[in-house]
Amino acid sequence: QLALTAWWRSAGIVPDAVLGQGVGELAAASAAGILTVEDALRVAVASGRGDRPASMRPLPSREASLPCISAFDGGVNPGVGGDAGKWLERVGQTTAFPAAIDTMLDRGIDVTVEIGPEVLTPTISLRASRNNGELHTLPTIDEGGQYQHPAQKALAALYVAGVDLDWKKLSAEEARCVRVPTYPWQRRPLPLDRTSWLTKGATPRRQTAPDDNGRGSSSRAE
Repeated sequence: QLALTAWWRSAGIVPDAVLGQGVGELAAASAAGILTVEDALRVAVASGRGDRPASMRPLPSREASLPCISAFDGGVNPGVGGDAGKWLERVGQTTAFPAAIDTMLDRGIDVTVEIGPEVLTPTISLRASRNNGELHTLPTIDEGGQYQHPAQKALAALYVAGVDLDWKKLSAEEARCVRVPTYPWQRRPLPLDRTSWLTKGATPRRQTAPDDNGRGSSSRAE
């Protein structure tokens, strides 16, 4: 998760907020600047071995550089002090994950990137739908192996969702962006429904397009 977070930053994607569950909260805290990568790894290893906090050196206190939503209590973590025991407690207690999703929705976040496969996506989507919230979660890893480059697919979905991408970081040095020409017989943009692009299994929408005689004809988008 730490490596994938670094990859997203290298692609120019900087989050407005981060949310973590279990050891994922350590990666979220590192992305928010609360923990260094080294300290996050130390706590993760200690949680797996069951080490007591006494066996770990104190962690430096750091304030969060961006909102870090916690599955421990559902709130925003402003930055925990140097008590390693508190981090071990957070890793082991994730019952407030639904409340953390609510906090994310309350902050107006509508597109999220899951740092990993689609493990939390169903839970997040279900919670958002029950609260009448619009929240789309994109996985970084394709667990089923359907796509050869799932991260690039997620980048494309973010662009469709209206996220500004840093094309200089995503393209080769000699590459340049060009406008794709419109159809000469229409010369008008085709509005796209963002929800239908991002939501898996969405029912295709019926669209109306002019036929050769200029009349409207109904077709189903695939």
